[in-house]
Amino acid sequence: MHICYVDESGSADVFCRSNVSSTPLIVVAGLIVSSDASKQLVWDFLKLKKTFNSSLSDPRLQLSDLIAAETKGSDLRSDVRSGSRRRARRAFGIIEGVLELIESHNGRLIAHVLIKDENAPITMPVFIRELCATSRRVSMTLSSKKTKRAS
Repeated sequence: MHICYVDESGSADVFCRSNVSSTPLIVVAGLIVSSDASKQLVWDFLKLKKTFNSSLSDPRLQLSDLIAAETKGSDLRSDVRSGSRRRARRAFGIIEGVLELIESHNGRLIAHVLIKDENAPITMPVFIRELCATSRRVSMTLSSKKTKRAS
């Protein structure tokens, strides 16, 4: 069995060019991983978070605090653009580390990007249904590869 963790970026609000907080797109992405690998992937990700955030390395820190500490994509983008070599190196280190974790646990990333039409509503159920269909296809492919290796 595979698990698909889904997250979004952007908003489902109607895009309006005159509103500076309006986002021109929405992304819904999924990380597909075998349920057998999911626990170790989570522990490895928590270790990665500690590696790149010294405040999370305090031995008195509760596990719930480590789990709750977010690494936001907007912060990584800001670090890359900051002009600080140290901050950019940290951001790229986190991105590379996450991609290596996904690969080492035979995970797959899937995503659907919707570029919004100005002043037109978004049909989120269709958008989510497309991501679910992609997730099923990828999961079936991964399962069939696992079955072929076992025989």
